[in-house]
Amino acid sequence: PISLSRMLPMIASLGVEVVDEWPYEFLGRPHPTWVYEFGLRYTEPVPPGAVSLVQDALAAIWDGFNEVDGFNGLVLAAGLTWRQIWVLRAYARHMRQSNSPFGQDSIETALRVNPAIARNLVELFAVSYDPDRFAGDEPGWAARRATAGEVVAGVEAQLDQVVSLDHDRILRAYLARLNATLRTNHYRTQVDGSPRAVLALKLAPEQIADLPEPRPRFEVFVH
Repeated sequence: PISLSRMLPMIASLGVEVVDEWPYEFLGRPHPTWVYEFGLRYTEPVPPGAVSLVQDALAAIWDGFNEVDGFNGLVLAAGLTWRQIWVLRAYARHMRQSNSPFGQDSIETALRVNPAIARNLVELFAVSYDPDRFAGDEPGWAARRATAGEVVAGVEAQLDQVVSLDHDRILRAYLARLNATLRTNHYRTQVDGSPRAVLALKLAPEQIADLPEPRPRFEVFVH
């Protein structure tokens, strides 16, 4: 049996309302076996592949890879995977460590209210560092840089349409940190293919205007 007090925060972190729950016990099994069915309400349109996105996010929480917080609302709000959200969460932690005036709730809201920008921030990270996106030779690197520049230009155009000044500052802080990222271990896995338990980002703090002085030449931030 699973405690509701353990499960409900996991499910609710996806931005859904849990409206009912039915537990079923299988009889005749050598050990106690249960299946829980939850009724959920979500008032906004759901993205393509929503079922798989939700299942994977909940499984990652259960297995200890994913956290229970408002960032998980981006699964349905922006159609992102839990691994993509993990990247946005890590940069938010760097903002908080850098004495950002914005709390985690404000950062989460800025991303959820601007899902297209959240998707493009994740796309910029992937275009810059995903080894499967481009070949490793010089033409591949040139294409990577050119595509990253196009994504950055698109984000900057979207930022001009953001209504809230606070959201604008938060999203520009994201863009600055992404542009200042030099290296990451995000696409490396364990020997068995499972994701690593930590995300490391090598940054160039001199390129991040909102960091306090003095700024070191390099920083390795581990989430």
